Amino acid sequence: MKSRIPESGSFRVIGVDTFDGTEWVEGDYETQREAIDVANACGGQMTKMHVYDKGGRHVHDAGRF
Repeated sequence: MKSRIPESGSFRVIGVDTFDGTEWVEGDYETQREAIDVANACGGQMTKMHVYDKGGRHVHDAGRF
């Protein structure tokens, strides 16, 4: 499992391929709005995107199974 804590910035976006379970760090972002915009743009059918704050708390998700 990828770390939910951003290395830089305040928010981390993690993508998950719901077909094969692969996950990746899409990026770290300074603002929650920027992270949510990226998650919304990258999420889709069989691709879930999750946004976590600097405390590792889940704050948003996009995409669908």
